[in-house]
Amino acid sequence: ASALVFAFHLAQPGTITHVGFGVRAGDAGPVEVELPSLAMLRGGRRGEPQWPPLRALPLVTVCDWMERLPGWTEGVGRGRVGRALAAMSQVMYSEPDAAGPMLLWSLLGLEALYCEGHEGLKAQLTKKAERFLGSPSTHKKRFSSLYDYRSRFLHGDLEVPVAHRARGGDYEAAALEEELEKAADLGVTTLLASIQELIRRDWHDLAFDFVVRAPTTIEGSAAST
Repeated sequence: ASALVFAFHLAQPGTITHVGFGVRAGDAGPVEVELPSLAMLRGGRRGEPQWPPLRALPLVTVCDWMERLPGWTEGVGRGRVGRALAAMSQVMYSEPDAAGPMLLWSLLGLEALYCEGHEGLKAQLTKKAERFLGSPSTHKKRFSSLYDYRSRFLHGDLEVPVAHRARGGDYEAAALEEELEKAADLGVTTLLASIQELIRRDWHDLAFDFVVRAPTTIEGSAAST
């Protein structure tokens, strides 16, 4: 049941709002089964224009794609796409208010998809994600700074809100919490949109090539060689 709900979240983000249901196991009576809820999917829920946009996909298409993904039936995220999908599952099973873990898991998934090696990770992530999903019409500056925010957050270089003060109405703590939530929103939305685009194209891997072309003159004609 949980795998099906996970697939439904990928197919139709924002359409499931419950977190559990009762099932009967023999004569043992109802058993509560915890499922990922809409509250754990932060992307696209704030009513503002979003980049990248989320799609509505046929559930059967999503399930078929997942079943054919190497490692999925064994419960292991293998390869760049498998690791990204596993990271998305970690996001969905995070606590509803756990913006920090959501941010880290979403960036882990995005790095798995778009980054290679250990150099220039921010540039790789920004350029490749824009190439795959389209250039942001909104939030371009926010997306380009997302990696910097994650790095500063992870290495203790940002002010951290005290949990009970942020939830208790303290203005400064709540403002820091909102900044963290916005970063998590964008990370989760971008990872989810990337997975949806892979499903739409029926791809189980992702690769990028650099194209070398002749320079052009001022008039726009190809330069002579």
